[in-house]
Amino acid sequence: KEKIIWKNAFFNEKKRAQKKVEEYIQEYFRKIKIKKESDWFSIYVNVITSQYDPHTNYFSPKEKEIFDLNISGQTEGIGVELQDDKGFPTVVKLISGGPAWKNKKIEIGDRIIRVAKNVNSESKNIVGMLLENSIRLIKGKKGSKVKLTIQKKNGFIEEVILTREIIEKKEIFAKSVIILDKNDDKYGLICLPEFYFNPKNKNGRNAAKDMKKIIQELKKENIKGILIDIRNNGGGSLDSVIKIAGFFLGKVPICKIGKPNKKKKILKSHENKVLWRGPLVILVNEFSASASEILAAAIKDYKRGIIVGSDQTYGKGTIQTISSLNRFLHFNEELGSLKFTINKFYRVNGSSTQLKGVNSDIVLPKKNTKNKFLKFMEKNQTNPMKWDCTDPIPSIRYYYKNLYIENIKYKSIKRLKKNKDFITIYKTMQSLENQFPNEKEFSLNWETFFYENLKIKKRNDSLKKLRNKLNTFGTKTFPLYYRIFSKESEKQKEWKRNLNKDFYDISECINILRDFNEIPQQ
Repeated sequence: KEKIIWKNAFFNEKKRAQKKVEEYIQEYFRKIKIKKESDWFSIYVNVITSQYDPHTNYFSPKEKEIFDLNISGQTEGIGVELQDDKGFPTVVKLISGGPAWKNKKIEIGDRIIRVAKNVNSESKNIVGMLLENSIRLIKGKKGSKVKLTIQKKNGFIEEVILTREIIEKKEIFAKSVIILDKNDDKYGLICLPEFYFNPKNKNGRNAAKDMKKIIQELKKENIKGILIDIRNNGGGSLDSVIKIAGFFLGKVPICKIGKPNKKKKILKSHENKVLWRGPLVILVNEFSASASEILAAAIKDYKRGIIVGSDQTYGKGTIQTISSLNRFLHFNEELGSLKFTINKFYRVNGSSTQLKGVNSDIVLPKKNTKNKFLKFMEKNQTNPMKWDCTDPIPSIRYYYKNLYIENIKYKSIKRLKKNKDFITIYKTMQSLENQFPNEKEFSLNWETFFYENLKIKKRNDSLKKLRNKLNTFGTKTFPLYYRIFSKESEKQKEWKRNLNKDFYDISECINILRDFNEIPQQ
């Protein structure tokens, strides 16, 4: 009887899954059919460019707009996030403080069915259009007006006129928090998700300016050390990372750039005054790439601080530039842009970060051991450039003696080994995850598949409980107290809540900063 119930449940689920797959395939082919020649041209050209290296790409005009938004964190629009729901641009998020949010007439779930670029132009039907093309119609210059025809969730049709404004993608901007330990000593945690800059406005918002302001404000709080979190930071502006490294190193060479077997150019920081001379820890992972690796490498090579995190960073040691094709071919219409690799960068010790990345001084246990099965690093990409090296920069001034750095590393490793409960939980999680390595084959027998799927579900439930236990245990074992620095935005509140899930890594970094205070500075 139980078997029959399970069999019926399986076949009901099978029908639902088949319907979802059918809808997905129909939607996929609908989007394929409405793609224009320019869209296919972009796909075709990128097949060719990818044969040179993973970071040489052609951007169509609309793809360049998306790139500029991602790297600058700013765009001009109405402040909504849209999702394609079977051809209908549907509102899934209102950005706090944006024109749509202030207007109060647009709600999550509403559909935008027509757009007039300005109030005097004719409205254009955007139902069935590619979402990125719909978004381009809605966006426009700051201060200009756009007329939207909205289909409300209740079916009513309504016209809304909005004035476009500068919309910020706040999640990529630097943010900080002050951490108090059990002695009420203060430590600054700075999260830098990207080395952002504005390609169209050199005086616009950028990572270096924001980092400088944050460090100055943290110093007023009499902090004992700074932790910079650049996990998942894929890079960005080379100029910004040179300036940021200078805040901690002063007026010194930060890296070299050039082509293999050719003369290299030394890039120096022009910061005459070191902004922060105290203890410094850089937190990295396998997704810390490019500019992140320049910062981590410089801090490590000068023995200015400790690098903590994964075995190594991503391993992207190449530099790209973007050029508009209209510079070379004079057409009235936009031809798009080409992002292509022009140089490699090298650490002050002469080594390239290409493929090898930067090794952490202290390797933290991984919470998600499945990462080791995923091939996502530079060395796993198609046609990556090879590793090479050059002459090191002579007469490097070390900030701390090697003995002091080794002593801090020893204390941290000793602490990590001492926390047996943590290690036990990690090992249990690892053994559970290794029970089902990335399976390529699945049984077509419903009963076999059902029971295998049931085992995976039970394993996932166990992993979830263990992760919760890990977080709870970490909070009790490392009693640190978070106090948000500066006015709280929604993004800061969300970030602050997520810090609790990261308690173990952050706590050990704070312990390392405390160890720094026990040694004299050179």
